Amino acid sequence: CPCGCVDPFFNDLTSDVNFDESIEPNVTHTEEYGYLVTTAMPIHTADGELVGHATVDISMNEIATQKQHLRIMSAIVFTIITIIACLLGIWAVERRIIKPINKLSNTANEYSANDLKFSKLDIHTGDEIETLANSIKRMEQDTKEYYENLIATRNDLQTARKNAENYKREANIDTLTKLRNKRAYDLTIANLENSSEPYAIAMIDLNDLKGINDKYGHDKGDTAIKNLSKLICKIFKHSPVFRIGGDEFVVVLTNGDLDAREGLIGHFRDEVRKSTKNADLHPWERISAACGYAVYDERIDSNALSVFKREDEDMYEHKIKMQKAGK
Repeated sequence: CPCGCVDPFFNDLTSDVNFDESIEPNVTHTEEYGYLVTTAMPIHTADGELVGHATVDISMNEIATQKQHLRIMSAIVFTIITIIACLLGIWAVERRIIKPINKLSNTANEYSANDLKFSKLDIHTGDEIETLANSIKRMEQDTKEYYENLIATRNDLQTARKNAENYKREANIDTLTKLRNKRAYDLTIANLENSSEPYAIAMIDLNDLKGINDKYGHDKGDTAIKNLSKLICKIFKHSPVFRIGGDEFVVVLTNGDLDAREGLIGHFRDEVRKSTKNADLHPWERISAACGYAVYDERIDSNALSVFKREDEDMYEHKIKMQKAGK
């Protein structure tokens, strides 16, 4: 209502209002005036007689409009803040969770025991993911060290196996002639005795080795031994040859050489005769050796030692014959 408007006062308008006192602000909403805040104070004469009220009406329509605007703006601001918070959350999850996990996953797919890929990762999230990454780095380092230890152990085992094989081979080899030695001969004979394979043993003894050593020196005696070993290997090239003593050699004849034993023994004796008569050679270069052999016969031989004794006797008979022929 415009200022100065006077409305009549009716006591029966309301029964719960004390009109002698100030009326507290009251909000009303009518179709005609809209939202109003109304308050009033009583007006008294000097004698205290109530003569009226000074009343003020304040329209709340603009305030309601501003309130609605404020609500809309608040909703917009809240929505923007929510969107920003979601984006920040997504960014934080991407940076602190998804990206580190993808790094771990890609590194795991490209993992190689020879390359410490996990150790090259730079993950500092300050949470369980960083703890996991550090644990994987330690595990990778431990795995690499374990793998290297396994490789080193394998190489050591291979080296030890090779050394053992070399030692075993060297243990069976005569250092001077590079032929098999007495130990290899015993192993070969043991294997033959455990089988039913037929065989023969040929004994070859170098003549007058002591005389060569005494007269010309031990180096010349070694030359005589090596020359004899070469001739034996040349004649009996399909059979194992053993040096079982200083001047004693043994040939174990099997298969084709066993069948051709007579021819091979004869060939060897012929070569020895030629060598002893060769005036172009030094005395220590002339090969003079006696040769005898015996074939295993289960009717008379209980073991290889029996064969060895018979071929040893045959060899000494040949030696005696050579001595008589020399005289």
